[in-house]
Amino acid sequence: MMTRLDSIVLLLRKPLPLCFRPSDRRRPVKPGMTLLSISIHGLWNRKPRRETPYKAQRWKGFARSPIWTRSRCLPPQDGAQKPSGDDSDDESPCPTPNPGVSRGGALATTSTDVGSSEMQEQDGSAASQKGTNVRPNIQHRLYCTHECLRGLAFGGPMDEECPNVANHGNMHITLREFLRLARDQLAVDRGKDANCVPLYLSGSRGSVFKFCLSSHGYTLVAKGVEAMDTEHLHYENKMYSYLQDLQGKFVPVCLGVINLVKPYYYDSGVYEDFMFLSYGGRPVLKGLGEVNADVANEILTALGRLHQHGVLHHDAEPRNVLYDKRTGRCMIVDLMLAELHDRQPLGPININGRNRKRKWAPRKHGKDVFAVEAQSLRASLTQ
Repeated sequence: MMTRLDSIVLLLRKPLPLCFRPSDRRRPVKPGMTLLSISIHGLWNRKPRRETPYKAQRWKGFARSPIWTRSRCLPPQDGAQKPSGDDSDDESPCPTPNPGVSRGGALATTSTDVGSSEMQEQDGSAASQKGTNVRPNIQHRLYCTHECLRGLAFGGPMDEECPNVANHGNMHITLREFLRLARDQLAVDRGKDANCVPLYLSGSRGSVFKFCLSSHGYTLVAKGVEAMDTEHLHYENKMYSYLQDLQGKFVPVCLGVINLVKPYYYDSGVYEDFMFLSYGGRPVLKGLGEVNADVANEILTALGRLHQHGVLHHDAEPRNVLYDKRTGRCMIVDLMLAELHDRQPLGPININGRNRKRKWAPRKHGKDVFAVEAQSLRASLTQ
């Protein structure tokens, strides 16, 4: 009888089934590899690669830049080389006007030359505009006189000495009509031919522009401010209105404020409000270089007239004093910080003295702010 041990020995002698036989396609075992890693590696190689319809595009470059630079916006000069075939395609005009190109296509002056050319024009060295039918470039147009714009602002007579009187008509339009026409013009008159150009003069709030009303030829200065300074501009307009009898003599003529239909972009600023003023000249130190005693006295006289009206400027510096070489006048500008300030009263009369005689007993007041401001301006002009 076969025992259990004999049965086990018999089973061990039988050949193994095919499923348990080792494969002949075994890969050599590398040091550090386990049985699991060998199996996964084999399955990964057998897995078919997944195809995708996407194909990366190769950069082929372009023949020319699609961005219009200022040099490409310039009109071709005489004798210049004609553009190649790649640049001869029909394209839209440059969206940004080139300030260096005038109406006639000639290059305009730079910011420094603009101020000097304006001084020459105001001195009378420019050609007279009367009797000409060609509309002049605003850079070469003379400013209207203070008397002319005072007549426009307050309903006065025409000034026959104004260089633009031939364009004003038989009589002045109303101030309201002027502001309406100016607002409508600034909404559509854009580009290199616009009748509004920067004068490259900026203050703590706002920048100055030269503006011409195309329909009537009124040429003056516009002070533009951004939205955050609108309140200050309207306050300055009120201060000019308070000094109405000094306008055109010691301060420029102010024609009011408008809110622009479309903002005016200049030097990274977005200007939304304009205040119109008569041309007062250039900053005194730039126009004269050195202020003599006579000019200094005239400037202090202008400041004194403001003080007589109770207006304390609060920023009476040479940069806010304009000098017009043509007229020889000095004017005070930039009234954004000005305020009405009453002069301090005289001290009381002491009638309780031992001899009962009237004696002046001056009260201890602070310094006269008007006198301090005048002394500060004089020191700034003469240093």
